[in-house]
Amino acid sequence: VPNPRLMNDGRKFHIKIYNLLQCSNDNHHEDGPLWTLHTYKESFMCISPNKWTNTDITKDTQVTIKRHKRIHSDRHVEDFDGWAESYYTKCKNGIAQIVAKAIQQQKLRNRPGKKQFEIFSADAMIDTNDRIWIIELNFGPVMFDPHANQELTTPGLKRYNQQYQLHGDKAEVHDSKMIDDAITMVFYPEEDLSASTRWDMAGRFRAVSNNAHS
Repeated sequence: VPNPRLMNDGRKFHIKIYNLLQCSNDNHHEDGPLWTLHTYKESFMCISPNKWTNTDITKDTQVTIKRHKRIHSDRHVEDFDGWAESYYTKCKNGIAQIVAKAIQQQKLRNRPGKKQFEIFSADAMIDTNDRIWIIELNFGPVMFDPHANQELTTPGLKRYNQQYQLHGDKAEVHDSKMIDDAITMVFYPEEDLSASTRWDMAGRFRAVSNNAHS
């Protein structure tokens, strides 16, 4: 992205958005099984350590990997003017378009007779023209659940655990509710979480017809 939107202090960032993709095991529909996509309305800003310039190619200036700041689709974000419902909606729609195309092109395939689901992340950048760029989908994202007796296998997980030990559920990064709600939606769909979850319907798709139903 040649003209990235920056933090107020001049640092580069991207937004990490988590998504839940499910596929039904009903293979008798003429247009194929039903895929359902949700996006999570709490995202994260990943911010580089140094102020950005297009002439400095060092890692601390150009690379934005670590999750720093939790953001909500309906709340003002300190140090970044402009994050609001409109940006979240643009990101959600862009992710849905990518998933729909992958299903239509059979790059995502169902496994007949088996329940399928995946939590994956999408990394998005905003440019100075307010255009959204989906730069990566990661089907093996790092997630931290302090209640799951999780092995701390990466420096990021160790850092998130240290923050949680200091701040508890007020820690900036912990994913336990997001994961718990996703498991409930997949395995106990009869439970109504609409009033309490941040998972947001992004689209329903069938492989053959390439039609999306919101």
